[in-house]
Amino acid sequence: MTQDPFEPPGTGLITSWIALLDNARHENRVISVRLLSGDCFTGHVTRRGDSVVTVESSERTSGVREHNLAISAIVSITFESPPGPGGASPA
Repeated sequence: MTQDPFEPPGTGLITSWIALLDNARHENRVISVRLLSGDCFTGHVTRRGDSVVTVESSERTSGVREHNLAISAIVSITFESPPGPGGASPA
C-alpha cells in the first residue's frame, strides 16, 4: 500500500479512511465507497468499528440495506452530498 504523505511513516492509508468515514457520519453525508474488488456502495455511514464500517443504502426495489465493509479493502471514498441536517455547516 502506498504511504499517504500526510501521515507519519508506518500508519498507512487506513487512518485517512477512518477520518473521512467519521467525518461523513458526523456530517450526515452520502458517500460512495469503492473496494479493491471493484464493488461500489453508496449510502450513509451508520457505524464504524476498528476494521469494519457499515454503510446503509436505500434501494427502491429492496428497501434499506446495510453493507458491512472492511476498511482495509477501501480504495476510494467520494462525498456525494453536502452536509445534512444536524451535521456541520459548510465552511
